[in-house]
Amino acid sequence: GGIQIQHHVPVPVRISNDATRRPWVRNSDGLIGVALDECTLQELKALAAQQDIPYQILMRVFILRGIESMKQASSPRAHAV
Repeated sequence: GGIQIQHHVPVPVRISNDATRRPWVRNSDGLIGVALDECTLQELKALAAQQDIPYQILMRVFILRGIESMKQASSPRAHAV
């Protein structure tokens, strides 16, 4: 099996000025760090603890699901009547 994430109500995205100035930093391994405000990070950690998984894994799941959702929403089939 894979990671099972319980379905939840979508949360509005809050983008701070700090996050838009430098939202990521690339290190020498080619990995990036993402700037999150403390409240968002604590919420993420609490959700991850409920699922008994590391918060970094949960963050990756959310990002991948968001990408897939945006791809589906922008596909020509999504706009067909």
